[in-house]
Amino acid sequence: MYLVPYFSGAANYQLPNKWLFLEQEVYTYKLLNTSLKENYRFKVNASKAVLYNYNHIGLVYIISIATSIFFWLGDVSALEWFQIAVHCLTSIWILGFLRTPISRLLFIMLYVFNPLIIYFVTFPYYYFWQVVATASIVPYLWNKSFKYKNYIWLVASLLALIQLTRPTIILIPVLFFVLYFFFESPWKSIIGLILFLVLINIFTARKLDNAPTYWHTVFVGIGAYPNDYITTLSDNEAYNFFNRKTAKNITYTIPGGNVYTDLSIRNEYFTFLKNEYFQVLKSHPILLIKNAVLNFFQSFSLGYFVDYPLWVNYLSSLAGFIFFILLFLKKHFLWIMAIAFNSLTFTPYYPPIQAYMFGGYILIICAFIQLLNDFDIIRKLNSWIQNSKIYPMLPSA
Repeated sequence: MYLVPYFSGAANYQLPNKWLFLEQEVYTYKLLNTSLKENYRFKVNASKAVLYNYNHIGLVYIISIATSIFFWLGDVSALEWFQIAVHCLTSIWILGFLRTPISRLLFIMLYVFNPLIIYFVTFPYYYFWQVVATASIVPYLWNKSFKYKNYIWLVASLLALIQLTRPTIILIPVLFFVLYFFFESPWKSIIGLILFLVLINIFTARKLDNAPTYWHTVFVGIGAYPNDYITTLSDNEAYNFFNRKTAKNITYTIPGGNVYTDLSIRNEYFTFLKNEYFQVLKSHPILLIKNAVLNFFQSFSLGYFVDYPLWVNYLSSLAGFIFFILLFLKKHFLWIMAIAFNSLTFTPYYPPIQAYMFGGYILIICAFIQLLNDFDIIRKLNSWIQNSKIYPMLPSA
């Protein structure tokens, strides 16, 4: 039911930043089978719509664009096909910077048709859209002579939309404007940054309150690894912990959950988790530092695997550490910075689960191909394939 406020919000949105949705749609949508959900069109009824802004509004705008382009489809199907179209465009965009057939083949195999990537491409939610931001900086990392020129306004607008959709990617737009500043034009970079900030200010949804909601995620992140407080990486762990300590229940259903509607319980809950987190930090700082280090290196690998054995996530951290060291030894500091920035806003306290770090995969795969080039593996593979019968079948420039 987490989808309904976004899709209903897209149908009932009022400019410039009023996010409204129909609560009745939650119950209607819940009763539909999978096929009907795909083809369902959310109702417009501004007189009965209620204000909503507990999440980030960017996906509402994206759904509005998707349903305008794919107007003959149901709303969910429209978003899915829009994401598939953007996936194809970003893939073609990156392939244009790869100069050898084997490099292009590797990118197609590791990214374009990768089942993990395809899962998020076809999952109608905001996770996918992080890749638009990370793909924007790849040209500078591959080719220092690349120029966006006057298209800075378009990139700044897209980055603003993605920032409104997934604020944790903020360091990627910052990196983009820094790279544009040094590689192209300082003053155009500043203008682009101003445009980026103005658009975010105009289109951010109105706030109903200033409850520090991020403390929920910060506290839940402790459960990613063994500890004495919560047992697993789950939102329910935080709700249950609050209930055990205060004898007060948290409800989080949409609509009506008190974590959304009751201002006093919202503030008490998030403040309670903040205080508990600082108690953990005070009594077990090594635990949190260890978690942050594991999280950081996982962001250079496949990420954190929820509900998998602990050794799988340690192995993911080890793989990420090795990848990090190889990039460092080859002096690919911009690649390191880009990959780290994709997740650095949350890895100090929360593991990089695949959904949260999705935008980083395109960077990791491109950096991996770069390392293969550095070690002359690409050239050797390319030479071997040129002498084989499959060479004419490979994607050409």
